[in-house]
Amino acid sequence: MTDRIALIVSRLATIRDRKIISSFHIMGDIRVSLNMIVLREYDRHARDNHIDSRSVMEALSRHFYLKLKQPLSSDDTLLYRLDRCICQTSALPRSREKYRLLSALVRLRSDLFPQKPFQENTSYLSGNYT
Repeated sequence: MTDRIALIVSRLATIRDRKIISSFHIMGDIRVSLNMIVLREYDRHARDNHIDSRSVMEALSRHFYLKLKQPLSSDDTLLYRLDRCICQTSALPRSREKYRLLSALVRLRSDLFPQKPFQENTSYLSGNYT
């Protein structure tokens, strides 16, 4: 649990204006961090099934880096990669690992992009997001 809390504390330490920290933002960061941990725990299962969960982790890192620089920016790369991994994971045979991984991916997507509808066909985005 200490490792999980360290993810949140390090993120909170970067916020200069203490007025913008609210319990809502903190809870959202905790949910995202815990789902990132699940994603890392099931990384081997994802790779064994040709699901590129590492690209999601890289996009998450870039997403939070950009949020520090430009809080109102949008990152379509992360959205595309999450949608792609959700589709790929959904196609796997039934297993405990599949459902844990899928659950973490869906929760990440809903926490980070609550207003954007999921689209199974991820070609809706223009550009190269691979």
